Amino acid sequence: MEVEKSVNEVPELKENRDSSMHETNEKEQMHQQATIESILPGENQADLDPNFKVTLNKLWLQGSNTTCSILVKGLALEVKARNLELFILPYDKDSLHAMVQQKNLTSCIEMIYNGADINAKDKMGETPLHLAVLQDDLDILKSLLFLGADVSIKNDNGKTAMENIDRNQKYSNDIKEIFSLFEIDKDKIKECKKIQLPETSSHAQSVLKMKTKKEAVLSLDGGGIRGLVLIEILLTLETLTGCQIYDLFDWISGTSTGSVLAVSIANGKSLRYMQRAYLRLAHECFVGSKPYSTELMDKFLMNEFGENKKMNEIEHPKLIIPAVLTDRKPAMLHIFRNYDAPYDDNYQIKDDKFPQPALPSDQTIWLSVRNSCSAPVYFRPNDRYIDGGFIANNPTLDTLAEIHKYKKYHGNTSEQQADNIGVVVSLGTGQVPLEPSRPIDIHFPTSIWETPEIVETLKDFVYLLLDQVCERDYHVVDRAQSWCEMTGINYFRFNPILSNNISLNEIHDRLLLTMICDARKMIASRLDELCKVANLLLGNE
Repeated sequence: MEVEKSVNEVPELKENRDSSMHETNEKEQMHQQATIESILPGENQADLDPNFKVTLNKLWLQGSNTTCSILVKGLALEVKARNLELFILPYDKDSLHAMVQQKNLTSCIEMIYNGADINAKDKMGETPLHLAVLQDDLDILKSLLFLGADVSIKNDNGKTAMENIDRNQKYSNDIKEIFSLFEIDKDKIKECKKIQLPETSSHAQSVLKMKTKKEAVLSLDGGGIRGLVLIEILLTLETLTGCQIYDLFDWISGTSTGSVLAVSIANGKSLRYMQRAYLRLAHECFVGSKPYSTELMDKFLMNEFGENKKMNEIEHPKLIIPAVLTDRKPAMLHIFRNYDAPYDDNYQIKDDKFPQPALPSDQTIWLSVRNSCSAPVYFRPNDRYIDGGFIANNPTLDTLAEIHKYKKYHGNTSEQQADNIGVVVSLGTGQVPLEPSRPIDIHFPTSIWETPEIVETLKDFVYLLLDQVCERDYHVVDRAQSWCEMTGINYFRFNPILSNNISLNEIHDRLLLTMICDARKMIASRLDELCKVANLLLGNE
């Protein structure tokens, strides 16, 4: 939540303004008190629970020579006795810089995804990245690089953040290693020869590009907050090609968290924007016990995609959003599309017991994504749909099958279809290394002493079922790869091995940063393959 107020609108603060600004010359921080009514007069005070936490980014006080920013400590503002504990900082010290110097990782990340300028300079020309290097704080350094800090910016001494590294620093080698993870060799970028498209609209550029190369398919796995891994890989492709993902792919499929990203790309949202939106959504929605608030999720999706905008209003690329219909046995895969598909079996059923799904012209975008993201336990389902990950957690094969049906319906032969598709790029949200497991042997216990072992075996069996239902790798990848090789289509799968088993609802910043570093390590180790993908997408191969 970001609040802007004039100093004249905050009586308690106005009274203390003149004296406090004099004191800040000697004392950097000054504690002040203000009632919640004075700061948030538009809020319904009766609705605020005493233990409820309100998040403020910045509260600006505007005066001729007394401009300053008010920063809530840790950005987590506890409402107790209707008092807000505030800290006043001089205006020339940006609040993000202050959080870097205080080594407050959570506040740094929260400020950035709430709109703070990650590349802002202080009076010495230092960016937060410069300060993070000097602070020897590896986690804050990772967070700034992960969220897009510009490594090329120089301070007033003409030095970049990288050049600020002192060889005598405790973690100088670690800092250099972190920088190398988030930088792509300029020579690699030059290897990807860029096509110069006319200066027209993005959609017009895409149409022109489609005429000069084969079609490209992008498939995005499910995985909750691990969708940040998808964004990291896609950012690399944008760097290598010099083009937006929107302009590179003709078909995009996405399951669950992948559907959020797929539809966002189709709506023209930048990857950096989505990166911050993911973090904001996670910290707002993954609060309290499961199932989480569907109201918060619905509000987020409606804000992002519009409350009434329909799927068929998206012209490009073609979207494939899997979900599961659970109002029948067996449950069936349903694909939300932005184009008509009269060949779909779900539209062929003429039985009042099984209502037909809405057509793209009637299906709202936000609800399509919501249905694909309705993971049981985590979120209550909307109507008859649950998370598409239960059938198509890695939607690559379902995407290829859908493209085949679409082209066949429109009169393309199998040979023409294979010749039309140039590359399939499948992106995962991270996998955990294989680990040993005891064999499953389910049987009735012959004695009471065997009961605990049988209970553990049954638990293992349930996990086995869930793992196989939601599997995204191994045999699932083998099938898609074999299908593409058989039809002469270039197939690429990128899915980093994660150091930790990151849950769908993980919000601990350090675990998420470790996950991102795992993704960056995979990107560095497979940069040649990514360059090949970039050239194929640009029509150079």
